[in-house]
Amino acid sequence: MSQSFLNVQFRMEMGKGPVNRLRNDGWVPGIIYGHNIDNIPVEIGSKEINRILRYYGENSLVGIDLGYGVKRVLIKEVQRDPVTRQVLHVDFQEVRQDQTVKTVVPIILTGKETVEKNGLVLQHQLRELEVECLPQNLPKLVQADVSHMNIGESMTVADLEISEEISILNDDKEVIASLIQIRAAEDIAGENGGEGESHDDALKDKTKDSAKEKVGTQKYNKDVLI
Repeated sequence: MSQSFLNVQFRMEMGKGPVNRLRNDGWVPGIIYGHNIDNIPVEIGSKEINRILRYYGENSLVGIDLGYGVKRVLIKEVQRDPVTRQVLHVDFQEVRQDQTVKTVVPIILTGKETVEKNGLVLQHQLRELEVECLPQNLPKLVQADVSHMNIGESMTVADLEISEEISILNDDKEVIASLIQIRAAEDIAGENGGEGESHDDALKDKTKDSAKEKVGTQKYNKDVLI
């Protein structure tokens, strides 16, 4: 997996007030943690972290230079504002070359244009894959080729082709995508078009007949009373 580099600074102030000021000034608070190390509070430029997330993803490996050597870290969690989607906080997990990491990577479907035709629709159900591997073997994404699928078929985790160096933690039976057929509404309407009056028209005629019968009954009763 390609690795990017991120410039960070030590974060000296803690608490809600300093953190809010930090965000207002264009910085994002973060924390670095790992085995046998104390948590390290950091701050990152918002433009730089957004660039990393946009091009490398939210679970990518990055190199961080704190002034005494580059640390290899995994972006473990990104907290965002639910409305604006602004990055509020980032957790980094320090990794070692000889220790496996667990994370999730996105599943990208390829070959959709081949099967999505003539009323067929591809449903993408599982969008992330849980994996475990050494840091250097961590993929940016996993591709699933659906071009061979037929109507009614499903692709499961067991159908994925992935490197032997990567362990998949999902259940093999989890469905990634399925191909279904949806009949267009105009086709159904066309089938009913030549079979006489519609249900609504029949209901209107029935209502009119009932009204006529009621009026006739009222006139008859009036004549009897007179």
